[in-house]
Amino acid sequence: MIEYAFIFTFSAIIIKFLTSNKGRAIFAPSGPRTLLIIGNHQEKGSIQSFGGISFLCACITILFRHFLTIECMIIVCISMLSALIGFIDDIEKSNGNGGISPMKKLIPHSISVFIIIFIWYMTDTNIDTSIRLASYSIDIGPLYIIWATFIIISTVHAVNLTDGIDGLASTQSILALSGLAMLNVMLPTRSSMIVFDGAFHMIASLLIFLNFNKHPAKIFMGDIGSLFLGGYISSLFLISKKEIMLPICGIIFVAETATSIIQKISLKIARKKVFPFTPIHHTFEKLGFSENEIVFYAIIASIISQIISIFTLNFFII
Repeated sequence: MIEYAFIFTFSAIIIKFLTSNKGRAIFAPSGPRTLLIIGNHQEKGSIQSFGGISFLCACITILFRHFLTIECMIIVCISMLSALIGFIDDIEKSNGNGGISPMKKLIPHSISVFIIIFIWYMTDTNIDTSIRLASYSIDIGPLYIIWATFIIISTVHAVNLTDGIDGLASTQSILALSGLAMLNVMLPTRSSMIVFDGAFHMIASLLIFLNFNKHPAKIFMGDIGSLFLGGYISSLFLISKKEIMLPICGIIFVAETATSIIQKISLKIARKKVFPFTPIHHTFEKLGFSENEIVFYAIIASIISQIISIFTLNFFII
């Protein structure tokens, strides 16, 4: 229980500091922000956006519980690397520079993740390079490096897209991690203990953050938080061999990403919009749904998806 006491206490202290006058003097935006004209986004320009710093408490407790295990190193390295890129992006935005361009984030991030996975593949003699669905699996050998890199980068991008309204990315991350914990109860692996600890430690940190991030938000997680969460969640799914279930457990992340991709393709080919705004949560805002309503319906959809993931895994277990 000492880990949870640490997470609850220090997450709250960090967020309290960030929202204090001293914290705002250090991290508050000094330049103009690009804000949407729908909903109440124009009123959010002065809200602190470095709240994801508090998520690092979960990395500290994971290191405390599983010091120097290969699985722990993968989780921490992927998460911290993603957080670093997000932090640089947030600093650029706070200085009024508009942040780092997508390609300048994507290319170094992908290369760095690829290197980490390659080192994992070369040094861990017990690495499982198969893609599994319950009792069925296919071993893809060295291609696993590309597969794992794709899972991590796509998840990081999806969580980043979802972080657009108060409480949405936070609640969806909690539900995705809860779904992963349930799947590991059904089908445990040699990494189940670190997966349980990792999931529940992050849920604890997210619950503290959500208390400040629920509508009307007093703080945003920023790119440092959303990129960290994407790296953290995808790492846990990978080491637990449940990554094939990630699109179901993270159904809202998938919906946000898919609609954005469809919108870009449609604009490129037909020069027409399929949706008024993407990611899709902004379309619902334009249709008149409040932020609380969007978060509520997303939670319901995600809970249904978690139930489906359990029945899906159960169906394939021999």
